[in-house]
Amino acid sequence: MIRKANVLDISGIVMMLITMHKETELKVPQINTTKLVNKINELLHKGVILIAIEDNKIVGSIAGMPVTDWWGDESYLSDAWFYVYPESRKSNIAKNLITDFIKIAKEVKI
Repeated sequence: MIRKANVLDISGIVMMLITMHKETELKVPQINTTKLVNKINELLHKGVILIAIEDNKIVGSIAGMPVTDWWGDESYLSDAWFYVYPESRKSNIAKNLITDFIKIAKEVKI
């Protein structure tokens, strides 16, 4: 099941993003948890966070908010993250998250 996230999902999203961060092959700075939680909160209120749920657990997510490029004024829905736990990657979860994300952008005409 895919649905919009709410404030009750924040801790699960934090754990998922920490896992995503650990999987990167690049050298990246440590997570600042205050900034992480603030960004999640901003996206909950000014953008969209979709989560995929299986067995009452978050197994994937995509999030973003409307932005414009530096050269123009046209808004588009830019992603902040897109992640699916490894054990769920053989399913259609990733495809469904992207499809729903695009659908939301089209509904609000961005």
